[in-house]
Amino acid sequence: MFKKQLIFSIICIIIVFITSELVTAQKETNVTENLALKLQQKVLLTDEQTNKIKEILSEYIKNPEENNLNSARLKIDALLNEKQKAKYEIIKNDWWNSISKEAKKENK
Repeated sequence: MFKKQLIFSIICIIIVFITSELVTAQKETNVTENLALKLQQKVLLTDEQTNKIKEILSEYIKNPEENNLNSARLKIDALLNEKQKAKYEIIKNDWWNSISKEAKKENK
């Protein structure tokens, strides 16, 4: 009887852990997707650029350190053409501020 309860308890703990990890991953995906789509709408990114930016943001949000921030900014800047860069310069500070806020929320 005790063995069955122990096994049941362990299974419940594993299920709770997996579920919480999946919820966290989904939340992170939604955050990066929303931020990338916001930039896509503002500077008219292609779908390929948007997907790459999602990956860059995801990496940064997982580990929001200063050197990762600088790396992410450089990578995103390198993806943009001249027209996009001009539009990006206008919204860049506000957009990165929103990213920083989300990164802080995710890593609390």
